[in-house]
Amino acid sequence: MIMSKPSVPKKHCPPHDEPTQRAIQTVCMALTVAVIAIVARIIAVWP
Repeated sequence: MIMSKPSVPKKHCPPHDEPTQRAIQTVCMALTVAVIAIVARIIAVWP
């Protein structure tokens, strides 16, 4: 096998990736808030 480019990034990051990055950040924040809310609900209900 010919390895001409050993330093190839695993995922391509084009320069116009700003909205995608912001969307991913928003989704991560929403997931974090949801997990915190679920854990708080479980702790509140825990006898």
